[in-house]
Amino acid sequence: MKFRLTKKDGLDYAKKSGDFNSIHLNSLVGYNSSFGSEICHGTLIIIKSLKLLKINKILKNKKNFNLNFNFKNFFVYNENTYINIRKNVIFQKNAGLIEFSLKSKNISAGKFLNYSKKKIIKHSSNSKNNHFDNLCDILNIVSRYVGMIYPGKYSLLNSININFNYESKNINREIFILSKKNKRFPIIENKLTYKNYEINFLSLERPRLVVKNEEISKVFKNKIKKINEPILIIGASSGIGNELLKIFELNKKIKILATFYRNKIKIKNKNTKLFKINVEKDEMKLKKILNKFPIIRIFYMATPRINIKNNTQENFKKFKFFYNDLPLKILKFYPKKIIKFFYPASIYSEKIKSHYSKSKLIAEKNLKKLKKDNIKINILKIPEVNTKHNLSIINNKLPSFTKLLNKNKNFQRKILFL
Repeated sequence: MKFRLTKKDGLDYAKKSGDFNSIHLNSLVGYNSSFGSEICHGTLIIIKSLKLLKINKILKNKKNFNLNFNFKNFFVYNENTYINIRKNVIFQKNAGLIEFSLKSKNISAGKFLNYSKKKIIKHSSNSKNNHFDNLCDILNIVSRYVGMIYPGKYSLLNSININFNYESKNINREIFILSKKNKRFPIIENKLTYKNYEINFLSLERPRLVVKNEEISKVFKNKIKKINEPILIIGASSGIGNELLKIFELNKKIKILATFYRNKIKIKNKNTKLFKINVEKDEMKLKKILNKFPIIRIFYMATPRINIKNNTQENFKKFKFFYNDLPLKILKFYPKKIIKFFYPASIYSEKIKSHYSKSKLIAEKNLKKLKKDNIKINILKIPEVNTKHNLSIINNKLPSFTKLLNKNKNFQRKILFL
């Protein structure tokens, strides 16, 4: 069984559920998140799946049951979503994964102590009092609560456990959700009762990128001011590329060229020129830029959305294009041009087996083989730094690249080609 959701489906569901969280609807918010794009409401994926599974028929005459859903990876729009009943998973080939189970008994988490009450507005329902309609109500409430109330804007839904007991009944006209945040991790335990259902669900505070302005040390600043060649930063709108742009703008004498695609860049120098370029399609634009300068320093920071768990061949081709094919093409555009080429490598590329690490290793080997008198290539293995690709629920206190540069003289030598 399969289905496909569009962004319009996401908007329609937002109106129905009341969950207008921008991570589901705003393309720029999605692009700047750790996901790299808008993501589908997890509860909408479940609702579509329950409808295809004909859940009313499966649960007919059951006096007790437990439905459990665990979110393992995010879902995106315009991708086929599959339901595998044998393996009890809902998945997308390039992204999402939900593990689910159905048991013919009630598995209650018991009473929650020391929880603070979070009140929800009265829930209007057109339920016909069958299991599918009731489950839709439950999932809509959960989605709205997590996405709009608590934790709200920066939130994720981790799991939903639904227990049905024929003998119990919630007669409250208002719905209350009990919530308690973990003291050590950004995990929130929640409990909700609705009619004959008891729902226990886990939500998370989604990590967000907070960029801090780091002061450049005087010694490093003086070294930057000694650069006298023009600089091209490919992929300067965010992450390390944007940090490098800010660093090089300390030198007001040199020409700085910076490419971006989605995010607008704030510049401080009159000598800084911006170019909107989609590197997957506009290779010739890069060639024209390079054509204007006989000597240039290139900092290659372009990257696609990184999803290490996505090990499809299509994903490998994309990684290989960004990290290997395009850098080599750029270096071969002009065989006689004097180029200093900086390439960032990950220290984890050799440890983690994935298409991402494989493509990085291929690129490093090919760049090292490219021995020409007019080209100097500096490859720097960079540890985890504060970028959207490295955002993590657990590790959210990573240093900025600028902070590492201030302290590490070897990093400075590689960046400045000393």
